Formats: sequence, C-alpha cells, structure tokens
Amino acid sequence: MLLSIYNFKLLLPVVFFSLPFYFISKYLERKIKPRESGKQFLMWIIVVLLSAFIYFFVFGTLYVKFIHHSLFSN
Repeated sequence: MLLSIYNFKLLLPVVFFSLPFYFISKYLERKIKPRESGKQFLMWIIVVLLSAFIYFFVFGTLYVKFIHHSLFSN
C-alpha cells in the first residue's frame, strides 16, 4: 500500500536534499538564538524560510537539470 502512495524515485531526492538543510537550520538557530527575544525569533523565521527557498530552488534545479533531466521532458 505504501508503494502505491509514494513514488520513491521522487521521494528519495527530497529526503536527500532535506537532510543537509536540517543542519543548516540548526546552525542558524545557534547563530541567531531565537529564544532570546521576539525580534530575533522573527528574524530567524525569515532567514530560515528564505534560505530554505533558495537552497531547494538551487539544488532542485541542479538535480532536474543534470541528474534526472527526463523528469519534466515530454
């Protein structure tokens, strides 16, 4: 049943790309220290969301372009 719900060809790269970002997020949490004030918490949220968008856009584009280029071809 699990195999019919998830396409592992697409799920594996998502997990592979998400793991390094987890460590990037933890590094940003140690640097910004969002628990000290509301301003730092808001800054941490903005920085993490922006860096997540940039990270997944860059590595997703590189993945589709060089590794799995037949994914979006007709």
